[in-house]
Amino acid sequence: MSLSSPRQADAVRRVLAFVVRSWHRRWPLVAGLTGAITPATLAEVLLPLYAGRLVDALSGASAAQHWRRRGPPSWR
Repeated sequence: MSLSSPRQADAVRRVLAFVVRSWHRRWPLVAGLTGAITPATLAEVLLPLYAGRLVDALSGASAAQHWRRRGPPSWR
């Protein structure tokens, strides 16, 4: 990777400054989006965990009991 030239660095700095100024004027929108996206992301992360626990609870057997009965998986 090559180092960026001072001209490119200045362009990135100017764009970031514009973006920050633009969103700073709309802080209620930023707060609302953050408040909506954070729980949605948490749900995306936690849903598979709880779905797996639900499947284990409904099947009536733990994973350890399953592997004791069935044996380890064969990868052949």
